Amino acid sequence: MDKLTDEELILIQSMLSKFNQMKMQIGDAEMQKMIIIDKVDELKKEYEKIEKDLADKYGAQAQINVQTGEVVKK
Repeated sequence: MDKLTDEELILIQSMLSKFNQMKMQIGDAEMQKMIIIDKVDELKKEYEKIEKDLADKYGAQAQINVQTGEVVKK
């Protein structure tokens, strides 16, 4: 029976280990991505609520300058 040399075996094992580490990193990155997407969705919901509250207060056609806070009613 043929057998890999020690160097070949170490090389293959090292490459497989690196491959598995990279797969784990991809999985971790995907989980982080999902967490960030959830946070963005929460922020959008909060923004929509505040936007509705401001529209109710200042009128749906009002434009707000987010730099100065000035409200221009149209």
